[in-house]
Amino acid sequence: MSLKKIVLSSFASYLDAFATIIVNLIIAPIIIAAVGPAGFGVWQLFIKFKTHLEALDGRSNEALKWVLIDKQAQPDEEKREALTSAVIVWASFLPVFLCAAVAVFFIIRSMTHDVGISDYELAGATIFIALSAIFATLKSFSGSCLYGMNMAYKGMFVMAVSTLLGCGLIFLFARLDYGLTGIVAGYSVTFLVGAIVSFII
Repeated sequence: MSLKKIVLSSFASYLDAFATIIVNLIIAPIIIAAVGPAGFGVWQLFIKFKTHLEALDGRSNEALKWVLIDKQAQPDEEKREALTSAVIVWASFLPVFLCAAVAVFFIIRSMTHDVGISDYELAGATIFIALSAIFATLKSFSGSCLYGMNMAYKGMFVMAVSTLLGCGLIFLFARLDYGLTGIVAGYSVTFLVGAIVSFII
């Protein structure tokens, strides 16, 4: 890896971490003001469950990363075949993922039945948090490709920018009083934008 790529990767890593810290400091009081302390607790539950949902993607993206590193000198056709195979494995786990997302709704519903959040709002938030997990795992494929080509810094830059965009949308939806569903929808855009832009670059 060239010195330029090492410097860019280090800078992008710090930028991504800095953006995440700043966003978390900013959006916490915004969400509390919009949905109350109980709603903020439900929001945190959704974030935790999103992490668990992401683990149900078959982890083919991790395998892809190391395959591409091994095939750096190989023709692009072989790399495309590896990416296609990884996506097929990911898609085969979608039924399990969707069943888990339904389970998340009922689990959170049973834990928050007395906090004043309607089933419709919880259902909407569950849909958007499931989409967030899907977008995040899709983005991981482009991240694996960039990592395999020693260009991981590009993905980090994209994620830092999309994190700031997501923060802005959360702030906007909170001010518009869209409730918990709107806040989670703004959060999901972070990963949607990250996935789209990462594949473009």
